[in-house]
Amino acid sequence: MLASGDASPAPTPEPIPGSAADLQPLNAVADQGDASPSTSEAKAETEAPSASASEPAPAIGIGSPGYAGPLPAIKLPPSARLQFQAKGSAKGFQYSAKAQLTFKTDGQRYQAEQEVSAFLMGSRSQTSSGQITPHGLAPQRFVDKARKERSAELDAPAGRIRYSDGDEPQAVSAGVQDRLSIFLQLSSMVAANPERYAPGSTVAINVTSARSAEVWTFVVDGPETLDLPAGPTPSLRLTRQPRKGQDQTAHLWLAPSLQYLPVRIRLSQSNGDFADLQLQAATVDSPP
Repeated sequence: MLASGDASPAPTPEPIPGSAADLQPLNAVADQGDASPSTSEAKAETEAPSASASEPAPAIGIGSPGYAGPLPAIKLPPSARLQFQAKGSAKGFQYSAKAQLTFKTDGQRYQAEQEVSAFLMGSRSQTSSGQITPHGLAPQRFVDKARKERSAELDAPAGRIRYSDGDEPQAVSAGVQDRLSIFLQLSSMVAANPERYAPGSTVAINVTSARSAEVWTFVVDGPETLDLPAGPTPSLRLTRQPRKGQDQTAHLWLAPSLQYLPVRIRLSQSNGDFADLQLQAATVDSPP
């Protein structure tokens, strides 16, 4: 209770790890050419980036080499098998497909696999495996297989990712995700503190494919009830904000009734290609 006649300001809530507020000091320092700010620098006011800079500095997010902020609290979803109906367009060709996302965990390690198969188009699969930490998934190997198989070996303690095709190794830090684990990591983060992910809040995480890594920034759009093949489903929608004209845009819907697991994923390319996965059925283990 406040003392009469002496109103004190309400305490400022801590920013979401990886949010715009959390990353503001780090991004400002990166703009000035220093990717390793001290604690005192992170708390101090930051100067605007030089107007003469011809290109924006690389973004910083959880898992990027310059990230020195807090790591997120998580509530890991139980093992689950999600079946999706998929529709999309590839180079002007419309298709329908079946897709499945499987997540298995014993509380110490995890393995996730997603496969999309379409008549006359073959299949594409992605797998992610690694450890479970107090701050969520820690991928160690990511495999992307279509006509050719490519992989990434993630070693966050050593601060690097190596790629099977011989692409340049990249520096990373704890919290880095791959293009499959990212969706399950977001599920874990939102499930731990749903009230913190209000509409308009953001979170930035370093995400690797099988060839390179970049920061993905997600904006929380807000609650939305979906009419899915599995039935009407209340959800929370997040959108990945593209940084470049060629970036992929991702929309992700997480369902509170399924431990915030994804019930719809829509990926769109700048050339009009897209893939839209909508939940058809779900089998979710009881929480331990």
